[in-house]
Amino acid sequence: LTKRGFEVICAASGAEALQRLERIAFDGMIVDQMMPGMTGIELVRHLRAAPNTATMPIVMVTAVTQTETLTSALEAGADDYVTKPVNMDALVARLNARLHTATAKRPTPSTSAELGIIDSRYELLGKIGAGGFGTVFSARHIELQRPVAIKLLHTRHCSDPEVVENFRQEGVKACQLSHPNAVAVHDLGFTHDGTPFLVMELLRGHTLAERVSALPRGSLLSGAEVCEIGISVCDALEAAHEIGLVHRDVKPDNVFLDRSNATKTVKVIDFGIATLLDRSNLSTEADFGIGTPWYMAPERFGREPTLPQTDVFSLGVMLYELLAGSHPFAVAGTPTIGVARAMVKGKSVHLGTHRPDLPYGLITAVMGMLHAVPLERAALKTARAALVMYSAITKERASEKKGIFAITSPIGRRPSDDRHGQGRTGATRRLRSSPHITPAKAPAADEMTLSMPDPESQRHAIANATTARPGEE
Repeated sequence: LTKRGFEVICAASGAEALQRLERIAFDGMIVDQMMPGMTGIELVRHLRAAPNTATMPIVMVTAVTQTETLTSALEAGADDYVTKPVNMDALVARLNARLHTATAKRPTPSTSAELGIIDSRYELLGKIGAGGFGTVFSARHIELQRPVAIKLLHTRHCSDPEVVENFRQEGVKACQLSHPNAVAVHDLGFTHDGTPFLVMELLRGHTLAERVSALPRGSLLSGAEVCEIGISVCDALEAAHEIGLVHRDVKPDNVFLDRSNATKTVKVIDFGIATLLDRSNLSTEADFGIGTPWYMAPERFGREPTLPQTDVFSLGVMLYELLAGSHPFAVAGTPTIGVARAMVKGKSVHLGTHRPDLPYGLITAVMGMLHAVPLERAALKTARAALVMYSAITKERASEKKGIFAITSPIGRRPSDDRHGQGRTGATRRLRSSPHITPAKAPAADEMTLSMPDPESQRHAIANATTARPGEE
C-alpha cells in the first residue's frame, strides 16, 4: 500500500487501533477479522459508535467466506470486504472507491471557500492538487496582483488548540526560511471557519516522484541529475536546520522540479506542514503519524524527539533509491512493518552491492546517513561533499567525446588494491571500440551503462565495496 501512494500506520490489535484513533485522524481503515483481544467485527462496532469514526471508510479483511460472517461484517458497519489471500489490486480498487465516495460526501476546502476570496486578500483561482495534509490552489494576491499557491489544510487535523498553535509557530519559521532550493512561504493564516492555510510561491513543473515514475522500467536517473537534486536538497535542509526547522517528511513527493523560469530549480516543499499533526511535545507517540513510513527514521517509530538527523536519514533513503533503484531496507515483497524493523535494527543492503561503480566516498556517505543511531549519522555536509565529487566525475566523463568507458575498479581504491595490474586509482580505461556498442551509438555520458571488463574484475570490485572499513580510501 505504501508503494501505491498510501501513508500507512499499523496496529497490532483492536485496542491499539482505538488508542491511535484518539490521537490521529485517518482517512480510512483496513480491519482484519481475526485479531487478539477483540474481533474485527467488534472493532467496527466500536468505530461506528464513535462520532469521529462513524462515517470513516472501513474495508474488512477475512479468511472466512461464509455468507453469515460476511453479512455480519457489513451489518456491523464495514463498507466492503476482501478475502484472504488478499489480491492487492482488488483491495486497492475497493479502498479507493470507498475513499472517493467518502470524500465526495464531506465538505472540501474548495467548496467551503467556493473558489472565492479568503482572508480578504487572496482570490482562489483553481485547484492544483490534493494530498494527505490539504488541497493546493492557484491564487493571486488581490492588492499586489501576484500569483501564489495556497494550501488549505484539512480541518480534521486542527481540532486541538495545541496543534493549531504548534502549526502557527512552525509556519512562522517556514516564512523565515529563505533559500533558492526551498519553496518560499509568504504568509499563513486561518479562514473564517478556522481552516489553516499557507501562502507559497507558485511553482510550475512536477515532483521528483513523478519524474522517477515516468522513467522506463528498470532505468535510473542520470548521475548528473541525482547530484543536482541531492546537492540542492542538502542545501535547503541545512538552511532550515540553521533556523531550527525540521522538515520531518523528506521524500520524492516533497521534492519539486520547478520550471517556472528558463532553468530547472530543485525545491523542497511542505516545510512547516508536517508538524500539523504534532503535539506540543515532539517526543510523544503522535509524532509517529507525521511522515511516510517508507522514509521515516528509526527514532520516529518510538518516543524519541525529532532532530535534524531525522531529515538526514530520510534523505539518505531517497538518495539510495535514486542511485540503486531499490529501497535500502527492503527486498521485493517486504511489508511496511518488516521495513520498519529493519530500519530500527540498521539492517540495510550495502549500496556497493548494487552500484560498485560508484565512488567509495559517495557509498560511505549515503550508508552513513542510514545509521540507526541519530547522532552517529553522517552530516549533511559530508553527503553534499560526496555528491559534489560524484558530479565532477560525471562531468569529466561527459567531456570525453570519443569511445566508451568501462569501470575497471571502484573510484577510491588504492593502487595496492588493484589485483589485475591496472595500476590506476579510481578509474576508467577508454575503449576505442566495443563488440557490443559502437562509439557512434554510445549513450550520453551521464546516462551510459557502466560495464565491467570481465566477471572476475566485477567480483573483486563488489567485494571491495562491501567489505571496506572506515578510513580505507
